[in-house]
Amino acid sequence: MKTRRGKHLRKFERDCVDGNYRGVTITREQRRGQPRGDGPDAINGDIDDLLTDSIFFLEERFIKYLGGEPHSFFNVFNYNLWPDKDTEAEQFRNYGEEQIESLVNLYDPLLTEEECENAVDQWLDIKLFVNRNKKRTMLETYENVMTVLPDSEDYEKMKYILPFVNIMLTISPSTAECERGFSSMNRVKSQGRSSMAQATLQNLLRVNVDGPKSNDFSSTNSVIHWLNSGRGTRHTLGHRCPGPRGPRIRNIISDSDSD
Repeated sequence: MKTRRGKHLRKFERDCVDGNYRGVTITREQRRGQPRGDGPDAINGDIDDLLTDSIFFLEERFIKYLGGEPHSFFNVFNYNLWPDKDTEAEQFRNYGEEQIESLVNLYDPLLTEEECENAVDQWLDIKLFVNRNKKRTMLETYENVMTVLPDSEDYEKMKYILPFVNIMLTISPSTAECERGFSSMNRVKSQGRSSMAQATLQNLLRVNVDGPKSNDFSSTNSVIHWLNSGRGTRHTLGHRCPGPRGPRIRNIISDSDSD
């Protein structure tokens, strides 16, 4: 966008004449120590500044992911890339230690002190276990690791490396989940609900994305909370709720359910 504006911005620039866009005067915020300018050049300068700051933020925020990390570190669990245990014993023993150390450093805030200290030492043990218990697919192999090992006598020898197997199995390999989240946001915050507060949007998205299916959700407790939390008097079935709140409201809902 810095070298070539998008089609909507180009249309805006074409329609903006002498600092006016469809009868509206386009002005800029007064900056201390700088002359105020409201012309197209000044506005374009503001757009360039916004793009520069956005690029800087994205690079700072995601720079460690641009080279394929941390996903590339998990390639160390691909046993098809391991040296042969019988013919290349030394290479097999040392393979992947640097990647495991990188994973320990990356996920250090999520790990216990024991996991950080012992993960690399237990890497060889889990390689040997996986090598003996390969399944039809890699996913089945590591699912079996997480299922069988906790009840195995070998668990103590590998329990500090297992968190990385768990992360590998749960980390998203694509942006599909993010795309579904954006689609949900567009459905929830439509043009008719543009003034929705951010907290409300987050709560609705949490229900929409992570919540139970509508057939599995019982609304009774939510309705009771809504009836009891309002400042004024709530109405149900077209009538004002009689008496004090609390138990009586629950009775009203029970009567409605029985009907």
